[in-house]
Amino acid sequence: MNIRLHNTLSRQKEVFVPADPQRVTMYVCGPTVYNYVHIGNARPVVVFDVLSRLLSRHFPQVVYARNITDVDDKVNAAAAANGEPIRMLTERFADASRQDMARLNALPPTLELWATEHVPQMIALIERGHAYVRDGADLLGLLQQPPARWRQQGGMPADKQAAGPTPESIESMIAARQAARAARDFARADALRQTLAAQGIGIEDSPTGTTWHRLHTEHMP
Repeated sequence: MNIRLHNTLSRQKEVFVPADPQRVTMYVCGPTVYNYVHIGNARPVVVFDVLSRLLSRHFPQVVYARNITDVDDKVNAAAAANGEPIRMLTERFADASRQDMARLNALPPTLELWATEHVPQMIALIERGHAYVRDGADLLGLLQQPPARWRQQGGMPADKQAAGPTPESIESMIAARQAARAARDFARADALRQTLAAQGIGIEDSPTGTTWHRLHTEHMP
């Protein structure tokens, strides 16, 4: 039986074909450990737990890696407010997160990677050109647009590559982001902003509302 997954690059469902049928790998963003998790944090854990279990039924080995973000302004602020070492705070909330996810019957990942223990690898990715400075700040994020060769491999039609999302879909995502902000679900709001950026759309918030514009980025050679 074929496994069909939505490919965000081609924007369509495709048959999953692993690079190595004997060893399938998946990497998932994990919690930022400065406080207890909420229901929104649990959603990706459950989703990718289901996916890893499904892959395990079809392939000999599945390596499921998930990071722990233990370097963040919120982490630093929480540790300072509590008057405790950062590592003590992050280990406490990482353990609480593991316990909460276990209560949802989600299996632990194969690998659990602490961000602070892999800074050299992150720097190597940056130096290889896999990140950019966003909004002139010292914040590095994933490339807003994939290199042309990636788009070609993903099979995205040329007209879709150039056109980008429609105004209707942009407005819909902005409305969803505003609803998330109103509900104080800032993780979802930030994820929607990043999704828009990945589609070449920049947004600006102001007291009168949110406006958007198409970004003009340089593709990697």
